[in-house]
Amino acid sequence: NECPRSRGIRAHHPWNAQLALAEADFGLIHADILRENVLLSPAGLTLIDFDDSGFGFRLYDLGTVLSQNLSEPHLPVIARALTEGYGELRPLAAPDLALLPVFTLLRTLASVGWTMQRLPPEHSSNRPYIDRALRAAGLVISGNSLLGLP
Repeated sequence: NECPRSRGIRAHHPWNAQLALAEADFGLIHADILRENVLLSPAGLTLIDFDDSGFGFRLYDLGTVLSQNLSEPHLPVIARALTEGYGELRPLAAPDLALLPVFTLLRTLASVGWTMQRLPPEHSSNRPYIDRALRAAGLVISGNSLLGLP
């Protein structure tokens, strides 16, 4: 049984999971594209740390990248550059772009889960992850722009 609040949220938002995810691109993903897992060499960028990789929604990789940039003052520029660059190799349709904030939120929530399993509750690293997830959830649920994209 769904509570009235979650039923209202699901009905109100354009990212209704049942409809939107049916069209989302699914395949092999890295699932941990964070700054510390991207190396720059003369040959270009290289990803490391594939222990989280598997099959999933490809938007999760973009959401992971953006989750580390949510407090950056130029987040809209970063998000636009990321989606445009990604789109040169794998085009992103408008429904994909509409789901990107949701996948970014999902990554912030996954990060909270990661810290909670590894750190004691009173550890100082927990609070920033929780605060970031709460802020992202508030923006996504309220329909406000998380990433500064149209």
